[in-house]
Amino acid sequence: MKRLIFLSLQDLSRCPFPELALPALSRRGWAIDVVGPAAKNSVMERVRPYPCHRHDIPALSRGRLAFEWGLFRWLQRARTGPFDVIYIHSNVLAFRAALRLAGPLFGKRLLYHAHDFLDPIDHRIHAWLEKRLARRAAYHLNGEFHRAYIDQRATGSALPF
Repeated sequence: MKRLIFLSLQDLSRCPFPELALPALSRRGWAIDVVGPAAKNSVMERVRPYPCHRHDIPALSRGRLAFEWGLFRWLQRARTGPFDVIYIHSNVLAFRAALRLAGPLFGKRLLYHAHDFLDPIDHRIHAWLEKRLARRAAYHLNGEFHRAYIDQRATGSALPF
């Protein structure tokens, strides 16, 4: 059985969009771990439940240190744990993942899914780290049409559609 860990910083109790692809993967036999703020109280769990393990990370309102430490632990668990695919959702998580997943992934595939991008003029370091993560990812999903041109320059592999 294939194993996937899905990491998101979006409040899953308010928005089902990040999890839309996961029920289909679950039906195809994937074992899924969902990690994020309010993952145990997610909209998908209430409306359209599917078999998965849900894990909450501390909300930022509980303090920056608790939030960053909880996220760091889950990123390291994703890197060293029994997962086949690491699914990083959102550009806010991308620069953190680029730093915390540095080094070998031990045969795991990295999937990066972003809906927007950090402006490279205002957020130079974050954009540079996001570009590093996008280059390293086996798959890069994006919801913004114009982003493909930017990614094509960065990675040489994005398709403009």
